[in-house]
Amino acid sequence: MRRFRNLSIGGKITTSVAIVIVLEVLIAVVGLYYVRDLRGEIDTLVDVGAERIKLAARLNRNFYQLATLTGELLVATSSSRRSVVTKAIAARKAEAYGRIEQLRKIAATSDLETLASFGVIFRDYLSLVEQIRGLMEQGRSLDAARLADTRASRLIALGTELLERLVDRQDRGLDDAKRASARRADIGTTVIVVLMALSTLLGLGFGVIVARMIAGDLNRLVGVANNIASGNLDNPIVIDGADETGQLASAVDTMQRSLRQAREESEAKIWLENGLGRLNAVVRGEQAIETIATNVIREIAETLDAKIGAFYAMAEHGGERELRLLGSYAYTRRKNLSSRFAIGEGLVGQAALERQPIVIRNAPEDYLTIASGLGEGRPHFICVTPFEHDDDVKGVIEVGSFGELGEKQTDYLERAMPIIAVTLQSALGRQALAQSLERAQQLTEELQVQQEELRASNEELEEQTMALRQSEERLKAQQEELEVMNVELEEKNELLERQKRAVEVARSDISAKAEQLAQASKYKSEFLANMSHELRTPLNSLLILSRVFADNREGNLTDDQVESARVIYNSGTDLLGLINDILDLAKIEAGRMDLQLGRVALRDLSSTILDSFQHIAEEKGIELRVEIGAGAPGELVTDRKRLHQVLKNLISNAIKFTEVGGATVTFGPVPADRTLTRSDLARSEALAIAVRDTGIGIPHDKQQLIFEAFQQVEGGTTRKYGGTGLGLSITREIVQLLGGEIHVESEPGQGTTFLVVLPTQLQTTEVQPTRQSGSSRLGGSPDSGAAGRSTQVREIARVPDDRGNLADDETAILIIDDDPTFAALLARKCHEQG
Repeated sequence: MRRFRNLSIGGKITTSVAIVIVLEVLIAVVGLYYVRDLRGEIDTLVDVGAERIKLAARLNRNFYQLATLTGELLVATSSSRRSVVTKAIAARKAEAYGRIEQLRKIAATSDLETLASFGVIFRDYLSLVEQIRGLMEQGRSLDAARLADTRASRLIALGTELLERLVDRQDRGLDDAKRASARRADIGTTVIVVLMALSTLLGLGFGVIVARMIAGDLNRLVGVANNIASGNLDNPIVIDGADETGQLASAVDTMQRSLRQAREESEAKIWLENGLGRLNAVVRGEQAIETIATNVIREIAETLDAKIGAFYAMAEHGGERELRLLGSYAYTRRKNLSSRFAIGEGLVGQAALERQPIVIRNAPEDYLTIASGLGEGRPHFICVTPFEHDDDVKGVIEVGSFGELGEKQTDYLERAMPIIAVTLQSALGRQALAQSLERAQQLTEELQVQQEELRASNEELEEQTMALRQSEERLKAQQEELEVMNVELEEKNELLERQKRAVEVARSDISAKAEQLAQASKYKSEFLANMSHELRTPLNSLLILSRVFADNREGNLTDDQVESARVIYNSGTDLLGLINDILDLAKIEAGRMDLQLGRVALRDLSSTILDSFQHIAEEKGIELRVEIGAGAPGELVTDRKRLHQVLKNLISNAIKFTEVGGATVTFGPVPADRTLTRSDLARSEALAIAVRDTGIGIPHDKQQLIFEAFQQVEGGTTRKYGGTGLGLSITREIVQLLGGEIHVESEPGQGTTFLVVLPTQLQTTEVQPTRQSGSSRLGGSPDSGAAGRSTQVREIARVPDDRGNLADDETAILIIDDDPTFAALLARKCHEQG
């Protein structure tokens, strides 16, 4: 039976005709006619229909490739890159035109209009691409992008719709062919059945068997054709016969495989183009590099159904290039993993070094973990892919999944890498351009400032040029005047020579008078010193006698006489102070005041001040305070006696001229706002002594006058407060002798502040008095003084004493004085005191 089945239909019919010759021949002829006709239609359907669908799918792929290249043209930043993209567009255009021509040759008449419409749309799109390329060449990238987003997208949608319509029409043609084949098969079957019904009974059974064989295979083929027409291309054909039905089944199976392959290729291309389109969409626009990295790795992971991913970009660090993690997808950082890789370090660095993808299949269990809220798993497939731009590695994409990537996923990764590289390079270029623009803006601002300065300088130069011109004109006029005056000057020169000789004579006279004045100053100083000494000796006697009379111990004087004695004593005391001041001033002017240096403690000095002046201030009803400020030294090296004299003069004046308030003495560092006039006085090695009072004050125009000898603020001051006007003059001279300086600040009615600045360590070289010439020195040298006056030897009368009556345990006083009267008076006073 199997052997009979493997016979051809003709053989089967021939066998049947052997039984009934005429009927079998007729059945064979009719059956052969219908079978061959059906086979021709199916062959035509397989060859032409499948080729039409394949060409339409490839044409659709060319269209999507042109759309992708247009997107690359929009992001191309260099002319070389645009040239490469333009060449690729030209190649895809040539392929598309060739396939349009092939499809036109085999297309049905009803499809020619659709194909012509697609050709018009395709040409419009190519023209639009040329416009976009021209705009990019002109640097109008925004206009090019706007044109691509509007017209290009619409043309792509229209072209895709026409191609889908063409494929749908081919599907409907397959349905029609199937129905036609079915009708022809039914007709052939009916004819054969009728003929067999008319055959003899002997051929009836055998004919039924043959019919069943043929009809069974054909029915199965019809079922397969129906499934193919409905879009189901996964139907196995179980016909193992070698007859025509087997050949037909083989042809249908070949057609089904071709259609399935074409559909799979079309779906893969559509999936690839859609994925690349989405990738282009997420990187479109001006985005930060980190944002691009995050968006790209997320899109790639979702498209590839990867469960984890990382985006590494090339960066500079310490002069070396390294790959730095910028974006990730479902990635969990671990302590033992770095986010930076040098070239050749790890799989990431090795992929960048080799510039080839690295694939890991069946990754170890502890290699990586993909975690979620419900659990965790281990990826078994890892793919590390580098991306380049202009033959330079820009970064690496690493993805991991549970299953291995297929061919279309690998193709997607390969096609996506240039897009990512171009996008990253564009972002880096934008970043560099932004930084350059910022620097250019700063330079522009600096240039504007410089231009303003230059403009001001130019205006100033113009003014100076004008002034120079005016000066030149004046100089010309002056030169003419000078030429006229030159003659006059020559005449005056002779006159000046005569006057010069007269001046020389006058200068000689002035020098002689200056010597006479110096001699007079010398005599004055000697007179003051001698007179002060000669006056103090009888004055001391007068003071002792007046004090004895004022005490009236014997009680033999009246009250008026006692009061007169007190007046004499007080007046004599004032006169003695005046004489002492005059003597001190004369010594200072003559340069004969010597200093005795020693250490003076500020606390001892403040106690001495309070002991000396506290009771005077209390008697007057005012307050006296002494303060040692922070930063003041504990002691200073100076002349204690002269320092006491300076403070005594200043504090006495402060108390004397203060009616309400008080006086304050402050020791501290030199104020920062005080300017020192002496170059040898260092601020850091000086002590400031401030004597402040709340007295009558000093007018501004009299603040320098008070330091002159015998000068006070006004005559009324002398009458009201007394004094000679020598105290401040002596104070200033002593302060200068101590290596310091004195300042005064005062407001009338508000008080006065005297500030004395002294060095804390007065050196011996600093305390040498400034010696004047012999003509001005007080008294001159002993020889000059002796030579200036006649030598007189006077016998001094001896005063009786009681040295012979002294016991060993009695106190003795030795009196030495050149005035015997004063010596006798002093001896008597000592006896009275016991």
